[in-house]
Amino acid sequence: AAALGSPAAAAVSEQPAGGEEASHASLHGSSVAGLLQSVQQLLVQILQTSRQQQALLESLASDTVSHLHFLSHSLVQVGETLHQLLLRPQTHLGHYGSHMPLFEGVPGMPRSPGSHTSPDHKEEPQLS
Repeated sequence: AAALGSPAAAAVSEQPAGGEEASHASLHGSSVAGLLQSVQQLLVQILQTSRQQQALLESLASDTVSHLHFLSHSLVQVGETLHQLLLRPQTHLGHYGSHMPLFEGVPGMPRSPGSHTSPDHKEEPQLS
């Protein structure tokens, strides 16, 4: 028990009514507990959202790496094809330069002699 002249006894004597203070402290305590519970629920939701975002980012990173590997492989193939084409430019240029296959069989374009669309095709005489 506190002595009458002690600071604790003075504090108790200055309080309004003991029951009123207890109910106020109880309300204050329950509101703090409710607030802490709400904060805890929010933190749990933030943690769950963060984990979902991390999983999505990891999936996106994995997909990105896969696409980059595919693009890299495709670019290597394009490079190899271009390299092969550059190693033999005369055969292709000579082939396409001698007779133009783009104009064969196009209506209204005269055919060059000897360029047939099929082996058994007979050219009809052209009127002058």
